Order: sequence, then C-alpha cells, then structure tokens
Amino acid sequence: MPKVTASIFIRSLVFNVVFVINNIVWFVMCLPGLLLPRRLIFLKVLHPWCWSNLYLHSWICGVRMEFRGRENIPPPASRISRQCTNSPDSVEVWE
Repeated sequence: MPKVTASIFIRSLVFNVVFVINNIVWFVMCLPGLLLPRRLIFLKVLHPWCWSNLYLHSWICGVRMEFRGRENIPPPASRISRQCTNSPDSVEVWE
C-alpha cells in the first residue's frame, strides 16, 4: 500500500470538494439541456462536463492522461472498451 503524505491527502481533499462544487454548478447550468435531443445532450452538455472534471483532476492532483493508439481507431465511429475500470475511466469521454 503506498504511503499517503500530507500533500497527497490535502490535494485529494481539495479535489473532492471542487469536484462536488463543479458537479452542482454543471447540474444547475444543464437543466435546460434536458429539453434537447439525446445527441445534442452528449455534445453540448456531457462532453464539456467530462473535460472540466479531467482538467480539474490534472490541475489539482497533477494526474496526466495519456492516450495511446488513437491513430489505430477506424474513422467514422468506433466502440471503445477498456480492459479495466477505475475512477478516471468513468469520467472520460471518447469522441
């Protein structure tokens, strides 16, 4: 089990507080979006919400995401499955 330092604990605590506040703000802002068609909800509401959470995660916690093999995905549309799931995977959105 990795050793948890005071710095990691404080950064995690700050991220959790900011994450909850960010979700509340997005929820209130996006309520009118429920009237949109499903495709627009994803593009105009969910996609920016996911990227805002990823940005906060990298800015506060210093976690960097690395995307490998995107050039191997066939063009029009693809279904992407992950081998394992963890919390960052749950907020990622693939275009």
